[in-house]
Amino acid sequence: MRDTVNYLSISEFTERLKAKFDFDHELQDVYLRGELSNFKIYGSGHAYFSLKDDHALLAGVMWGSNVKRLSFVPKD
Repeated sequence: MRDTVNYLSISEFTERLKAKFDFDHELQDVYLRGELSNFKIYGSGHAYFSLKDDHALLAGVMWGSNVKRLSFVPKD
């Protein structure tokens, strides 16, 4: 059991996570496969959605500039 707790700010956490993706060669060209759910485009133009499989779920966002380039509207 650990005696100390390591608190990180959200900025510190995201910086460490970004570094992991930037420097881990196995994570630099990753494609995800899963089920798209709860896809919704908001007034801001951004789309929010979830990607999931049988054991996990990731929340996602697509910026409006990318949504505009879609040739189709994704469906759940």
